[in-house]
Amino acid sequence: MRSKVVKFLNYYYLKLLNLEDFTRLLNSAISEITDDFQNEQDLCNFIATKVNKTFSKDNLQYRVLVKKDFNRNQSAVLFVFHHGICDGVGFLNFLSAIQDQFDVKNLPFVRERTLMEQIQRYMKILTAIFYLNQGQVQKIERSQLFQNTNNNQTEFVISNDFKLDELKVLSRNYNCSINDILIAATILANQRLSNIYGFGDFKIYDALIAINQRSPLTQLQDLILRNQTMSYYLKVQLDQEDLFKEKNATQVIPKILKTFQSELQKVKQDDREGLVL
Repeated sequence: MRSKVVKFLNYYYLKLLNLEDFTRLLNSAISEITDDFQNEQDLCNFIATKVNKTFSKDNLQYRVLVKKDFNRNQSAVLFVFHHGICDGVGFLNFLSAIQDQFDVKNLPFVRERTLMEQIQRYMKILTAIFYLNQGQVQKIERSQLFQNTNNNQTEFVISNDFKLDELKVLSRNYNCSINDILIAATILANQRLSNIYGFGDFKIYDALIAINQRSPLTQLQDLILRNQTMSYYLKVQLDQEDLFKEKNATQVIPKILKTFQSELQKVKQDDREGLVL
């Protein structure tokens, strides 16, 4: 939190600042939002267009933006940080730590290991190479949609924006997470795009799903801004004959969800942290 980025031998490191430099940079990292908006969608649009910018190496790797009059009864605080500092769960732990009173009940859910899982975790050390190789992404033949372009620039995007309220409604209607909806929508959009380009080889969709698994935080002194780098390789087979038969998206989405939800459920029971030696 008191560091800037330095580059040495083509590697990037966090360098601790002295108190004077830290105070100066902290003042410039905190600002007030003057834009006029009063709902979540406007806030999301503001983040997408004005907040998601890269950080200069000479500055603190985070910014704090305050909107005092977000609506009649609430203020809003945006905390934008470089992913190299911490991941999402680590940041939620940090938010709880700076409250007036630290309460473990406000912390994000962390699945605790049973005694048997702890024993199995240490047994994996003996076969670590097998498990590490198992977690490597296999080389597959991807559709022409995902081939690199000559100029290495993005040629198309799935969507330029999204509606937060609509995502919440869809999530409730399909009884799934917002992440599930986004994966299904991405698959459907890519399939329709492959039809437009005349590609008949979109048979596999694969993605790396980030996993945040750590020991539960029980006291404030144990807080660290950890960055979890483990991931789960999700591979979705799309060669079912009737998967994209209907043209109505509301009929296709449930079918797509069924192709990967059971596989994605394994992430919740997969003890990936045990693979970190």
